[in-house]
Amino acid sequence: MFSALLSVNLIAHLKEEFHDLIDTKQDEKLLLANYQLIHGFVDNENGAMCLGLSKSQREEFLISWDGDFKKENLVSYKEVVSKLGKWL
Repeated sequence: MFSALLSVNLIAHLKEEFHDLIDTKQDEKLLLANYQLIHGFVDNENGAMCLGLSKSQREEFLISWDGDFKKENLVSYKEVVSKLGKWL
């Protein structure tokens, strides 16, 4: 229950931050590009990320996509910088 409440609060906070960001930008091309990007991700089954993929490729992509957001698959920014800093 507590984690669900945190999730709801995080979602509300992210939405607020996203709306604030949108409200401060007046660049039509930037706003349109971001809308298209987000819409493509939201509509996983029919979005731009899946256009031209076969059914099996789409299924593999969606499994991989979902895996990208699992906490155990993420690497902290500090760890990336420490490992790759000499190339950055």
